[in-house]
Formats: sequence, C-alpha cells, structure tokens
Amino acid sequence: ADKKNIAAAVEIAVSAPSTATEINTVVPTSSLKALVKSDVKYLIIDTPVGNITLDSKAMAGVADQANGSQTTFGISMTAQSALTEAQKEAAGTGLVVELSITSNNKTISDLKGGKATVSIPYTLKDGETADGVAVWYLAEDGSLTRVEGAKYSGGYVTFILEHLSRYLIGYDPVAGWANPFNDVAKTDWFYKNV
Repeated sequence: ADKKNIAAAVEIAVSAPSTATEINTVVPTSSLKALVKSDVKYLIIDTPVGNITLDSKAMAGVADQANGSQTTFGISMTAQSALTEAQKEAAGTGLVVELSITSNNKTISDLKGGKATVSIPYTLKDGETADGVAVWYLAEDGSLTRVEGAKYSGGYVTFILEHLSRYLIGYDPVAGWANPFNDVAKTDWFYKNV
C-alpha cells in the first residue's frame, strides 16, 4: 500500500446522551501543540451534537492563540433566550448553532487561514428537500451571511468555515425549488430564469 496518500487524523469521540444540546470538549493545549508539530493533518471532534474537523492550518492557528493549559471546543444548539431580539427575528424557526474554541477564558474564533469542516444533525421538515437546506452566519445585529457550499446528506448538514461563531441552519425555498421542467438542467445558462 502507498502510505504517502494517507492523511493522518486524530479523532476525539465524545459520548453523551442523545438529548444533549451542548458539548464542550477539553483538550490539553500541550497536546494540541504536539499535534501541530506532528504529521497529523486533521483533528476531529466527534460528538452527538455535531462534529468539527480542523485542518492542519486551523490546528496551528488555534494552538498559536491558545494561552491556557487547556483548549475547549464547544458545539451547542443555542436557545432562543440566548439570542438578541434581532437574531431571534432573523432565525425564525431555524436551528441556531454556536461553534466555539476557548483557552484561558479567551475566545478563539479566527482559524488563521485554516478551515473547519462542521457537520450538524438536521431533520428535514415536511416539504423540505436536501437542496434547500442552507447555513448562514448569524451576526449580533441579526444580519445573515450565507455560507456557500453547505450540503445536506444522511441526516447531517455539512459546511466549511474559516471562523467560528453563531450559525443558522434553515431552509431556503428558492434553492430547494424542484424544477418541473425535465429538459432544463442546472448547468444550462438560463436555468435561474426558469
């Protein structure tokens, strides 16, 4: 076997009740810094609430900013009561997820050019299709910025981020529109006008 094409990864699998809405995974900062110096290409935090996979550049960015003895990776389903009024209005009935990394009570949201691949469990509601599931960055003022490339498959929404914060998972009926014209393909230049 050609071992040069195998990317090394470290996975931290966290057990918790299926009813958990928040998981904080604590990793010794010294271990995180050791991973950065090794050949490990990915750090995977796997929890019942969701998964975060940091690439090597994101790991290095986090390790560089971590100034405490421990680094905590958090995934939580944010309660409406924790949102600002503007965020509540923007979120509607969507699922709000808080993704965080902290060390020594300091929030680390910038991955310094690295990427985090996030997978969050999501159940399609009546009338929703996989194509319409979307993710937005949810700012304090309630403004939304779409996260491009989000995909729904197998009960999970997966998306790639360069910074961690609060995100809204919801449904975009325009993206979820089922084209009734079988002679018009998504790749046709006029598709959006149909």
